[in-house]
Amino acid sequence: MKSKLLKGFRRDCDFAAKHLKLQGFVRMMFVIRGHDGQVIPIMIAGGDKENAYRMVRLAAIAHDAEAVSCISEAWTLPPEATMPAVLPSESERRIEVIAVQLVTHDEALGSMREILRDAEGRITGLGPERMKQTVTPAGDFGGMMSEVVPPRRPDRGQRAAAQALLEHATEGTRQ
Repeated sequence: MKSKLLKGFRRDCDFAAKHLKLQGFVRMMFVIRGHDGQVIPIMIAGGDKENAYRMVRLAAIAHDAEAVSCISEAWTLPPEATMPAVLPSESERRIEVIAVQLVTHDEALGSMREILRDAEGRITGLGPERMKQTVTPAGDFGGMMSEVVPPRRPDRGQRAAAQALLEHATEGTRQ
C-alpha cells in the first residue's frame, strides 16, 4: 500500500480518537481519497446504511477514488469468542469500539480500538489496537466496504454519470 495512503489511514485513526474524546461519540464518516490527491470527507447523519454505502460508492466513482476510509463506532466480540449465534450488538459479551477501515480496489487496512468507560459510562480512553494495521487482498474481506471502491478506475463518462446521479439524489437535501 502506498505510503501516502498509510499516512491518510493513520490520520483517520487519530481523527477518530480525538473526535471521540472531544464529542463523546463518533458519527459515521467516510473519507474519499482521489487519485489527484483530493480528500473529501462525507458525514453520515444516520438512516439506511445500505443507501449510505451506495451514495459513497457513487461519490468514489465521481471523484476517481484511489481509496475510501470508513470511521465509525461499532460492536465486536472478544478475540477468543467463537462464531456467535447472535450479532455482536445483541451479545452480552459485546465490546464497543472505534473502527477505521481503508479500502482500495485491491487492498484493505483496518484498526479497532475499544472505547473504555468508567462506572458512570463516561469515556475514559481507548484500548490498544485490536485489529492491527494489516494489509489484506481485497478479495479476502467482505461486507459493504469491499464494494465501495470500483475494481477499475472509472473513465470520464462513468465519473460524469456518477456525479449526475449524486446531484439528483441529493437535490432535496441541500438548502
